[in-house]
Amino acid sequence: GRVLDPDGKPLAHAGVLAGPDGGWTSGATVGVTPEASFAETDAQGVFELPNDLPPGTHPIHASAHGHPVWRGEVEVVAGRTSELEIHLEHGARIEGRLLGFDGAPAAGVKVLASEEDRGGWYHDRFAPAECESDEQGFFALDWVAPGLRELNASDYERPELGRARASVACVAGETATCELRLERGNAISGTVVDELGVPLDGWSVGAQTSGIEQWYRRRARTDAAGRFELLNLGEGNHDLVVRAP
Repeated sequence: GRVLDPDGKPLAHAGVLAGPDGGWTSGATVGVTPEASFAETDAQGVFELPNDLPPGTHPIHASAHGHPVWRGEVEVVAGRTSELEIHLEHGARIEGRLLGFDGAPAAGVKVLASEEDRGGWYHDRFAPAECESDEQGFFALDWVAPGLRELNASDYERPELGRARASVACVAGETATCELRLERGNAISGTVVDELGVPLDGWSVGAQTSGIEQWYRRRARTDAAGRFELLNLGEGNHDLVVRAP
């Protein structure tokens, strides 16, 4: 097939990925399920996926610098070569500001345009648009696909800042604005002490769930008074795991 830009011109060095997802998210058996096939377009935007993909309908993705990821499907028929012409879209831009619990700007926090699963899992086949908020909390995301997009903000190294989420309507070639506010969500707070009741400072406290629908783990560290707070927990039962520094 071929990959073209929004004006119908061939795109060189675009990546094309098609076929079944062999990762754990598909429930596939490692070493048994055929792997997806990848190719890069030439100067004329032409690509060829030489792998023998099993018959059926498969997801296909295309990605190129300066354009949002294109997603579609391709029908594979035994004994035939399937052909496809892919037209990438003009991207949208999202600008906004990230605020903390107190309404003050939140700096150095990652903001990304991706759907969050169970509190922190992301399953993007290609890297989503992302950035970090500046000293005034401002952020900007480019190459966002048109449509209703989910934004998520968090800092893995500073879980005490909380998390933010919003849905933004994006239009190709236009800039959308959004204000994000970090929140605590469902929380567990408490104190860690030794056998004499003395508070333990700097200890790690983690919350985790079990089973196939596992919620993304949350973590915190105790302060000088042994206090901790775990934020943005999913509903249900959580096991707490306490470890020494």
